[in-house]
Amino acid sequence: MLQIKMVEDPVLGYLLRISYGNETLDVSVISLVPKKINSDPYEPIVNNYLSTLLETDQRRLFNIYKEIAQVSESTYSAMSRDYYVLLENAIDEAVTILNLDRINAYLERYPNLITYPEDISETFVHDPDLSITEDKTYLKKDYRELVGLLILLRCCVPIFIYYYTNIKPTTKQAPSTRQFIFATFSLFTKSSLFESNVYLKLMTYVKAIQETFNTGSDSKFDQYVINEGLSRDDVITSIVAEILLSKLLFIDVSDPKNKIISFIYQTINVKTKSMTSRGSMIKGKKETSSKTIEDKSYFEDYRKSSDISIGTVAEIQYACGQFDNIILTIGAQAYFDLNAYNEQMTYSRELIHAPVFKTQIHLLGWLLSKYIDPRALFYVDKNRLLELLTLAHVITWNMGHKFVSLLLVSSISEEDASLFMSTRKTISKAIKEKLSMKYKYLIDEQGDIGPIEKTIETICDDITSQEWVPYTNIEKVYEYNKTRKLTTLNMPTHLADELAKYSLDC
Repeated sequence: MLQIKMVEDPVLGYLLRISYGNETLDVSVISLVPKKINSDPYEPIVNNYLSTLLETDQRRLFNIYKEIAQVSESTYSAMSRDYYVLLENAIDEAVTILNLDRINAYLERYPNLITYPEDISETFVHDPDLSITEDKTYLKKDYRELVGLLILLRCCVPIFIYYYTNIKPTTKQAPSTRQFIFATFSLFTKSSLFESNVYLKLMTYVKAIQETFNTGSDSKFDQYVINEGLSRDDVITSIVAEILLSKLLFIDVSDPKNKIISFIYQTINVKTKSMTSRGSMIKGKKETSSKTIEDKSYFEDYRKSSDISIGTVAEIQYACGQFDNIILTIGAQAYFDLNAYNEQMTYSRELIHAPVFKTQIHLLGWLLSKYIDPRALFYVDKNRLLELLTLAHVITWNMGHKFVSLLLVSSISEEDASLFMSTRKTISKAIKEKLSMKYKYLIDEQGDIGPIEKTIETICDDITSQEWVPYTNIEKVYEYNKTRKLTTLNMPTHLADELAKYSLDC
């Protein structure tokens, strides 16, 4: 029989001890349980339900937990595209096995497992003298389904905990925990959870209550939305994600002191007040006339200050993980090598804490432009972006654009940059003619390709303002530089032509 227990190890902290038959698996959950827990959130409500599952389903769930643990504790990285897809598929299968409808039927059959609020109603009765609407009300059925969702999420912790733990340190510079909580919650996108009645009810409730708290503070709230680079939908989604994965995940639903709806209500209140107070503080942006690379990467700055919904970001994230479709669409089947990609990822992982620069995203965008709007790349999370840069590195290397290939997986040198005085930043006449043929729609009446030329010149300025250190097999660097004495990236004499030729091949 499959059983999950939360235990506290004196050294390792809180663990989930998962047992099936004679096998036992320990999974650390210390990153999700920072405080003391008085009772085991899996006993009896979760384990009783697990015991009702078919034996084959119990065995499959345990095998999923075991497979994810083995992969996550190996050399696999949270940055790997295959790893992300593996987690998505595992969660999708687990959600299907656990079955929200079946959980709700189980809770109906065993009502004593839940302590309901004394004032909760079976049906909604409209009172014209009160401002309470159905959107702002949790009925007994809604409450029961919410507890059912918590049971499902608790059973998925052994799957998503590794991803949550691994990405959390990479987002310490983020303005709040919203980024990594939502990133983890997005692993459920492929499953049926986001289409379930219980999830949609919670979204509706949070939105209705949040609007109530926001009354009279619209201007401050709107300023917060602008400052944080959010949309109003983002705010609701981020609150829901925090409620489910942070506030309620391990709450004791049998304790009458734990008033779940009150907790949700107060969370919305606190979050909204925080948002409106922060909305009165306008974030200034440092002006600079220089187009050289600053200490802070353009990528990180752009993502935090752009207005695009988290739902759209999730769609972009998913699209940018479909490597087979990407390769097929851009016609790169002959240039992609899976072994080379896997080898390069061992180097690219080291770039997780290094900034990604505007120039690198522009060059990546040229290659992927037939598949996705290059502007969308600014919204892809860091892990996925490094996978795309690695993909582009392999393809462009085999295309013969070795300088661009190495630049895509480079970071800047901490040493003083050399001045590349001999590098040409203007495009030769022969290349201009080819560009004018490809980009006819950008040519003005005089046949001037100014916009294209200006873009390439700007990228040249950005590239030559720093020395670049490729994170790849050193033999590739030696091969490109044609010397074993130089480990930084050597600048082409005709850099503008090099970039123009690359754009022509994309």
